[in-house]
Amino acid sequence: MTDTSWTERLAEHLGVLSSYIDQDGRVRATSPETRQAILTALGFAVSSEQAAEERLHALLDEGRKRLLDPVVVHERGAVHPRIRAHAPRRGGALRWKTEIRSERGRVASRDGLYDSAGPLEIQAPDLGVGYYDVRVTLTGRHGELRANQTLIVVPPRCIGPSDLLGDRDAFGVTANLYTLRGRENWGIGDTGDLSALVDWVGGIGGSFVGLNPLHALLNRGEDISPYGPTSRLWRNPIYIDVARVPEFRESPALAAHINSPEIAATLAELRRPDRVQYEQVWAAKSLALDTLHDEFLHRRERDATSPRVAAYNEFVSRGGKSLHDYATWMAIAGSSARSPARLAHAAWRSVSIRTWPSARRERARIPGRTGTFFSAALRSARPPTRIRTSARTGACPR
Repeated sequence: MTDTSWTERLAEHLGVLSSYIDQDGRVRATSPETRQAILTALGFAVSSEQAAEERLHALLDEGRKRLLDPVVVHERGAVHPRIRAHAPRRGGALRWKTEIRSERGRVASRDGLYDSAGPLEIQAPDLGVGYYDVRVTLTGRHGELRANQTLIVVPPRCIGPSDLLGDRDAFGVTANLYTLRGRENWGIGDTGDLSALVDWVGGIGGSFVGLNPLHALLNRGEDISPYGPTSRLWRNPIYIDVARVPEFRESPALAAHINSPEIAATLAELRRPDRVQYEQVWAAKSLALDTLHDEFLHRRERDATSPRVAAYNEFVSRGGKSLHDYATWMAIAGSSARSPARLAHAAWRSVSIRTWPSARRERARIPGRTGTFFSAALRSARPPTRIRTSARTGACPR
């Protein structure tokens, strides 16, 4: 055995770095205590070097029995990715086929013949940065074997300002969207306020607006931090500007109600405190969104081929199981009921909050216009116990 301990080898095999570079550019070594804590969090607690050696050998044996590793990270550079398969060494020659599907649905296929004692290595095409679904199929005289893998192609480093700007100077503004106070918002900054901010920054020559994470939250109690979201994949509908939802124009009764002195006074009271009153704001806004969702359903009944309905259907189709699981989760968390109507409503809110960023991205492509970027939380919050035990649908936000 070398100077490297079995615990260090186990940690390295599981992807625990022995050192890292901090935000000031200094190399920091991972302490043994930190390494042990991370191994324990991953479910690989070891009390001795012998235990670490046994766990490592067990993992290596398990890996040799798998046709494909479930996840592979490849750093993009001069060398193309290689799909490494642990093919059976007995049974004669095998026909192999690989399909690599990109996030946009494009598929690259290759096939060939394998007749070797070593591992099967398939060279992939030059893939750009992103996530890819890899499927390998082996066919021989004893039948067919299939396996899937997630291939993640990453850049050598994060993109820096000089990569985007070159030698040009640029300035912009960073803001927490929830702190913006427009004259017409509902007590929390929304996409309408963001549009105004982007226009103002662009008007004074700015190039960007940076924002806090806009991830989904329950908007109540302690579930209000943008850095401990319910899901990092979907956005928080509390940021929807109700007046800009397309169905608002088709609901004159709601518009009249919102513009009434009574509701205007309620909204002014929500805007008054220095701190965002999340529960009260969401209670008021969700009632309005309920009405607008009903209007959307009426529109769909009248004209199932309208552009708005088509956009919703495409959004739901692209969201797939991830969106269904998120909508299920939010329906359970919001009303302890998993009805189709609640699921559809959660999905509709998701497509409504997506409308603004997509339109703004189109505008940001125009030279001289101001673009936006969003930071991201590093994790999702652990779901509350009462929701976790009542949700028996397999739905879990990410």
